[in-house]
Amino acid sequence: MSPDGTLMIAEYACRPTPGPVLDWVVEGEKEYRDRAKHGRAAVSYNKTPYTTSPDAEYRD
Repeated sequence: MSPDGTLMIAEYACRPTPGPVLDWVVEGEKEYRDRAKHGRAAVSYNKTPYTTSPDAEYRD
């Protein structure tokens, strides 16, 4: 789907009740902000646990 089409769908979804969509966006932003500050727990392809670096999370 094109970026314009995605934006149009988001606008139509938000018109009647924007609260749930905005809450979802705010929660996502909090999670990514926390990852950029502290990194996050992850598991490698061979099932070895590790913690990502805050720099890597900021870049991604």
